Amino acid sequence: MRYLIYCRRSSEDTKQSQSLETQLNILNDFVVRNDLMIVDKIVESKSAKEDGLRSGFTELLDRIAKGEADGILVAHIDRLSRNGTDSAKLTKLLTSGKLKEIRTPSKAYDTSKDILMMEIELAMAAEYSRNLSIRIKEGNANKLRKGGFIGWAPIGYLNHEGAIVPDPKRAPHVVAAFTYYATGGIPLSKLSLRLYLDGFRSRAGVKVAKSQVHRLLINPTYAGLVPYGGITYKGVHKPLVSKALFDRVQAVLHGVDHSKKQTHEFLYRPYLRCGSCDCQMTASLKKGKYRYYYCTNGKKVCDQHRSYLDESDIFALVKDNFANLPIDKKLLNLAFDYYTEKMSTC
Repeated sequence: MRYLIYCRRSSEDTKQSQSLETQLNILNDFVVRNDLMIVDKIVESKSAKEDGLRSGFTELLDRIAKGEADGILVAHIDRLSRNGTDSAKLTKLLTSGKLKEIRTPSKAYDTSKDILMMEIELAMAAEYSRNLSIRIKEGNANKLRKGGFIGWAPIGYLNHEGAIVPDPKRAPHVVAAFTYYATGGIPLSKLSLRLYLDGFRSRAGVKVAKSQVHRLLINPTYAGLVPYGGITYKGVHKPLVSKALFDRVQAVLHGVDHSKKQTHEFLYRPYLRCGSCDCQMTASLKKGKYRYYYCTNGKKVCDQHRSYLDESDIFALVKDNFANLPIDKKLLNLAFDYYTEKMSTC
């Protein structure tokens, strides 16, 4: 008898099903004790609740049908199937004679009586799978109705004892993202860069990309809500932003915010960082003519945002830093001529 070993761990029931390593160890020991001939091993991590989703199982049946092997060795019969369609395919191969035996370490399925018993056991496995799915859905629905959160916490939160809590390291940056964008004056690409300069990093320690920032801004979880299965529930977790701020950001994203967009240019803003906390500095225009620069306090640890520098103060600092900087006069004149020529054509 030539056997194909088949091992499967459910992609959904990872806590209860045996690991692939455990199944392989059980079967390898059984092969050695009984001196069985093994053609190959097929291993996969897939749910067996629905038919047609397991490439490994399909390969197993095809190779049996082609005559490469005439036996299947599996740790437990329910590793083969948890749905009626796949169970029927196994029965068909057994009754046709192409599959002579399905074997587990505790039982062999080869006679007509064994096939009936196998069908009953597989039917019970399918029923268990259906009931388990129903119980999980019912449990999730009950948790959501109580304001709980299901799944992996979005960036800015941490999973903690079945709930989500603000991440002290990243939550301030999430708040800053909403605050920055609500003004309507910053594209997502620039917002991503600004957050990066302020110290915002993904869980992998890299820059949070523009697309990720967009997903962050449209996620109502940050406003205390829990979207799940097409329904939005009221969550019990702590919101990072108010519902009013969240709605304002959605208006900006969808282009329905008709408030006047910021069009002022601040010469020094892209180059300045706070000397106390190293966050990027921002600027604002007062009374239509006074330009003030101040710390964004993106890390929420700095008190310098309460004070500001007039643009003339910035100019004086820049002038002092460049006063003793050696510059080639010929190069300077060429740059000035180029700038003058470019401006004259605008």
